[in-house]
Amino acid sequence: MDPWKLGDKTVQEDWKQMRSPPLDMFHFHRVVIDEFTYTKKEHVSHAVVTRLSATCRWVMSGTPPTSDFASVKGIALFLGIHLGVDDDAEGSTEEVKARIQDKTAAEAFHSFREVRSAYWHAERHDTAQRFLDRFVRQNLAEIDDIPLEERINAVTLSASERALYLELEHYLRAQELKMKKTGKSQSDRVRRLNKALGESKCVIMPPGYIHGLNPNRTPEEALLKSASHFDCQTDDVLNSTKACDIIVRQREEERDKCMRELKRKLIRAFKMERRLRSTRTGKEMVGKSHFQQTLDEWQRGGDKDQETKDILMELVEEARDPDASEDTETSSEAETAKVNKSSNKPKAVKKPGKGDQGGDLDEADLAWAHREHAHELRALAKELGGRVRSLRFFQCVRAFQGEKRLLSTCPACGRSDLAPEEISILSSCGHLGCHACVAAAAANEACIQQISGGCKVPASALFIVRADSLGHDKKADVDGRHWGQKLEDIVSLIKSAPTTDRILLFVQFPDLTRKVGQALEHGKLEYTEIKGSAIAQSKVLQDFQSPKSKSRILLLNLGDESASGGNLTIANHAIFISPLLAKSQFEYTQAETQAIGRIRRFGQVKTAKIYRFVTRSTIDEEIYTQRGQGLGDLAQKVQLFRVIKVPEKPQESHGHEDEMEVDFA
Repeated sequence: MDPWKLGDKTVQEDWKQMRSPPLDMFHFHRVVIDEFTYTKKEHVSHAVVTRLSATCRWVMSGTPPTSDFASVKGIALFLGIHLGVDDDAEGSTEEVKARIQDKTAAEAFHSFREVRSAYWHAERHDTAQRFLDRFVRQNLAEIDDIPLEERINAVTLSASERALYLELEHYLRAQELKMKKTGKSQSDRVRRLNKALGESKCVIMPPGYIHGLNPNRTPEEALLKSASHFDCQTDDVLNSTKACDIIVRQREEERDKCMRELKRKLIRAFKMERRLRSTRTGKEMVGKSHFQQTLDEWQRGGDKDQETKDILMELVEEARDPDASEDTETSSEAETAKVNKSSNKPKAVKKPGKGDQGGDLDEADLAWAHREHAHELRALAKELGGRVRSLRFFQCVRAFQGEKRLLSTCPACGRSDLAPEEISILSSCGHLGCHACVAAAAANEACIQQISGGCKVPASALFIVRADSLGHDKKADVDGRHWGQKLEDIVSLIKSAPTTDRILLFVQFPDLTRKVGQALEHGKLEYTEIKGSAIAQSKVLQDFQSPKSKSRILLLNLGDESASGGNLTIANHAIFISPLLAKSQFEYTQAETQAIGRIRRFGQVKTAKIYRFVTRSTIDEEIYTQRGQGLGDLAQKVQLFRVIKVPEKPQESHGHEDEMEVDFA
């Protein structure tokens, strides 16, 4: 390969005829790196810009990191200055992990030998401060004369959207917002979580995999997306009500499929039990087999749920019949799943036959196979219990939202004629009662039906859902295409803005960005989006800033450099569809400051207007509160959170203009 055409005769005669000559060939008088914080150390661009030969070096950022030595050292690298060695425990979790992975075995060994003293750390701090004092200068952005209005737009999800969000939230809260190993098979809830994460690298893996959680792809991301749109991946679901109906059908199909699989395995287990009892090993067996012990556990309510117990006992009675036959459809599905699961293994796939009932096994192998079969039955029974309870909870929520009366008498205290505001539901099992009794039972980590023996599933205050918080279905939400309450509110806001105003719309996740674009197109609003190569992105910005541009909306990714550095004062509206999911307070403040700085800067001749959309009673509230963003009274749909304006200067006055700021927490 000859990318620079060095073999060309014209290039050999005149080096200036080279194509794309490498920057390393030149010595520059001045190298200026704008928004250097977006040039990550692990990127190739970092190695390129830090090794350029230059007499003078400048790095600039409106939000430089200076919180610790590692951050200051990162700035010094751009100037060709080495401040000192790395400290293993310094920096973010991701930086520490990357540093450990880059170490050689010798370096890793020496890190255990070296113990850093307090004096060593103090000296590093002084070194970083001396660097800042000598090389770093700060100027304040004198933008106080640019008027600013910040608004909080509160969104109330429709009843069906609330059901979808609530079900996903309680599932993740029960796991303490951690990705865990899946069970026997993927449920629709796990698939929905994968869909919510969309293009993220963190997904729920098939059985047998432990999740390697990417710190940038978390359950919080799934909740943020769910609070903005009910389904970021599927385009053929018309509205959230239809999505709820699909989920109910999927849950019922999963429950029924699990029941068929249980019955099939029970029939095989009974056949193996009868054959084992006829052998010498079986006759010499002391006590009950593992299979019989499993049946006894089920009889005593081993799954902790009465409804599940009734289903299990019914399946046992059907399978006990010697003439019972397996469901051929279920059997073929199971065998196909086995083949697919083991297709990547070198072992030969076992073909179904008499061996599945122990027909071609000796006595010892038959006893072991029967024992393993009992373990599979226990796992299936546990899976069935989970499917029954998740279906019960979701159906209960949807029934209340449809104003269907589900509870006439509290199972604990016996109170009757309860109003919806007096009823609570447990998301862990789907049982309900009056709020006082449910709360009292949850305080003891029990279900409200534990006393009667109907349910022994553990509960807590975290699993309590008030019935009056669920909302009610509206006919308008059922008919036609809907994009979710938040996106529809954003479309309405944009339509209400003057047609001469330009708008920046900040979204963090690519799949959610697609949904926002579809909602804008459905609302007949033209927009443009920064994507593609650097040349294509530059052209998009130039076209948007042209007064003749038809697109008055620009979609920007809040989490990357597309939301930073550019002068977009032709726009005076900035809309944040949701709070930024960031690893630290610094990253959150940095991204938001950069985003607002696109419109509130020199050259802005209008009032800069900032809109933050917050979905009530969701993770939106939690993140904004955690990051110190006041939300005021969310009972108001729209509230003027902060106003900075410059009143007209009296003609007789020659003093400075006054700034008035209204702010509340």
